[in-house]
Amino acid sequence: MCIRDRNFTVGFCFEPPVLLMGLCSFGDTVQLQEQHDLGDASCQAEVLDRMDSFMERSLEHIRGARGVIRSVYVGQSGTVEDKTGVVVQSVNLPILEGLDVESHFKKKYDIPCFSYDHLYAFYQGESAHLPPDTTTTVIDWDLGLGMVTGCNEKVYTMEHKASRIPRGIRDIGHMRIVRDGRSCRCGRKGCLEAYTGGWAIIEQIGRPDLKRLEDVVARAEQGDPVVLEVLAEAMRILGRQASWVVRFMGTERIVFTGPLSQAFPLVRYAFSEGLTEVLTTREIQMLNPLASSDPVFRAILGSCHVARHLFFCPNDYLPQRGVPAQLSLIHI
Repeated sequence: MCIRDRNFTVGFCFEPPVLLMGLCSFGDTVQLQEQHDLGDASCQAEVLDRMDSFMERSLEHIRGARGVIRSVYVGQSGTVEDKTGVVVQSVNLPILEGLDVESHFKKKYDIPCFSYDHLYAFYQGESAHLPPDTTTTVIDWDLGLGMVTGCNEKVYTMEHKASRIPRGIRDIGHMRIVRDGRSCRCGRKGCLEAYTGGWAIIEQIGRPDLKRLEDVVARAEQGDPVVLEVLAEAMRILGRQASWVVRFMGTERIVFTGPLSQAFPLVRYAFSEGLTEVLTTREIQMLNPLASSDPVFRAILGSCHVARHLFFCPNDYLPQRGVPAQLSLIHI
């Protein structure tokens, strides 16, 4: 057996309200994957129990191959404390606030674990199949709204400063687009997410039978005119705001991921209408905005990819969270 097939990573990715989990070999082969809806979880202990259950299953799976889990990455939905990775704010999954997965995995499994933004997982998962040297913007359309841009292994972000304020364009969902606008879950008003995020779309539709994102997608696919119009208006707004990111970052491709991305083909025209206010038809054609072919699988693969990258090149990620650089996570 090849040595890369005896070394493994585990990736966890919180995609509100779902927890995605995967075990992957160093050869980028996903061995196991699971997902759990955390909407009914009442405490953090339940979240950790589900993560532990998957870890135990993963350890059992690799035992026959004499495998080793070298690294764990946890993509968080929210802001983490710089030194510890503890979640300090998660507006779309509040049960995560105070969650300390790094200490938990170190104490229980003695495996290096790194907790940071889930957008890194989305970017690595969605950009992996694109041509090299393609500057890609990945838009995460779930209960909230996130955006991340990078090229190859490099995710673009602002230089870290000693602050819990989210850094870089990746927190575009909480940038104000309307003064004294709609209230956002983050406590401010006028955020982009308050007009385009999944929770805002559910509120705007205003139907008691449509409380889950998968139900919104299903109704859109059935041609529900109200649902389609709410989604289309959200995409027009997002298109207008995304146009400046495209110009500022030099974006060459746009990919939508997340639960609502599966409805994107139905309202792609509206997103293009928003882009058209700034970009030319030719520029939009070159961007070729698309929905992920498999958002769950790619998020899991991306989480494991980040874990593997952290094992070999930790300093590509640690300083971005404010953690001092170190030689390696390797302790073979």
